[in-house]
Amino acid sequence: MVLGRRGTRAKLPPGPRGLPVLGNLLQTLKARKGGPAAFGFYLADLNRFGEMATLHMGSKNWVMLNSDRVIKEIIVNRSKITNERPFQPIASGVVSRWKRTLLRPVPQWIEGRRAMHHLLNGTSVKTYGEWQEQESAHLLGAYLEDPSKWYIYHYRYTVAIAFRVVLGVTLDRPTSDLEDFRRMTTEFVISIGGSAYDYFPALNKLPRWMQFGRKFWEDMGEWHYKVLRKWWVPFKETVSNGTAPPSWTRDFLMNQTPPFMGGVDDEAMYLALSIISAGSDNTRMVLNAWVMSAIAFPKTFQKVREAVEKVVGTDATRLPYLMDLPQMTYVSAVIKELLRWRPPVPVVPQHLLTEDLDFEGYHFPAGESLMVISPYGVGRRGFKDPEAFDPDRWMNGKETNLLDGIWEFGGGRRVCVGYVITQQELFLAIARIALCFDVEPAGLFDMYELRHDVRTEPFPVKMTVRSEKHRELIEREKGRVAETASESALK
Repeated sequence: MVLGRRGTRAKLPPGPRGLPVLGNLLQTLKARKGGPAAFGFYLADLNRFGEMATLHMGSKNWVMLNSDRVIKEIIVNRSKITNERPFQPIASGVVSRWKRTLLRPVPQWIEGRRAMHHLLNGTSVKTYGEWQEQESAHLLGAYLEDPSKWYIYHYRYTVAIAFRVVLGVTLDRPTSDLEDFRRMTTEFVISIGGSAYDYFPALNKLPRWMQFGRKFWEDMGEWHYKVLRKWWVPFKETVSNGTAPPSWTRDFLMNQTPPFMGGVDDEAMYLALSIISAGSDNTRMVLNAWVMSAIAFPKTFQKVREAVEKVVGTDATRLPYLMDLPQMTYVSAVIKELLRWRPPVPVVPQHLLTEDLDFEGYHFPAGESLMVISPYGVGRRGFKDPEAFDPDRWMNGKETNLLDGIWEFGGGRRVCVGYVITQQELFLAIARIALCFDVEPAGLFDMYELRHDVRTEPFPVKMTVRSEKHRELIEREKGRVAETASESALK
């Protein structure tokens, strides 16, 4: 037992032995530094302690939630007391200027959440679907032109969709800007739980000259702000001069009455661009994992192709569209299996208890107990041969319900509201690539090493269009999209 901050005795689930004061902090950070594969194995190994495992992380206790059942019980059914985020002076403060919605405390988070619901309502999602189909045509066209840059096209595809959904404009940025934007996103994710100040928040009260290492994070936060302004200012100028097209950002975020968060420009900037940042990078990583699954499990890739052709035919006369999603249940199962097999977010940001919780013989004091959804823990628990990529696991009649058994999008009141957008763009890319291209390894590869952080090709892949008919099919779709864009411009 340990004593909680408010004097109540905590009775926590078992976990690995740690060090005095530091607890499991060093071993967890070492595993994380080893890369996604090493960190994933470390997190999955916590299953040996049960559905819940405790990591003593400095002054905080992380309660790792390793099963679908306990996540539903604690995060979903008790969301009233598990909705808060912990105080993180570096990740939320220094790096994010207290403005990234993902880490904000409830009062500020509610405003951003309410705004996002206006962006992602049912009527809007239908319009976004048309844009996603157009951008996926551009993705296929890029594959034709230079398939060696497939990993670059994945990111441009996901950013282009998010850019259009949030700002209402087509993406017209050089690759260097995209690389900076991706680096910013990666650094932000690394900053979450990357600093001693977030594990020992009391250190934040020390005189500045004693806060060793803080300048590294300050420089990071300053650079992030410059990257965001570089993307935001040109858009803001089009709003000011009346040339910006209709969009959620222009019409709701910047011009609503009363103004969003008091009309503070940085508030609108951080919310809009954070949605683009998070929505695009996680989806990019899933698409890269899809390519890895194709070269590591070619029989499964062939099965995906057959599932697509069962609906659209084998004569290369049409591409899959979103209207086909309900019939292509195996493709939906592929998406869920990708999120289980190689989750882009190994640890969902912590949920802070705001009231004491007694659960199945354990006592979790408020203020000190951080409930942590562990996608790797859940994804390796109760699955036969969990390291195999097997979409058939999800062929249970709930294939299209992306939140059933999958916790990459969080849970409870904090669940990501954009999961439908993500599901649609993954469906289009996966189904269309499987139909039109052969995907083979171009050298040695390790299926555990996705290398999401590199700017070069993460693993060797050979992309080849299947036939001249498939090439013509892609060219026709590109022409149709271009014609639609021209007609829209004339209106």
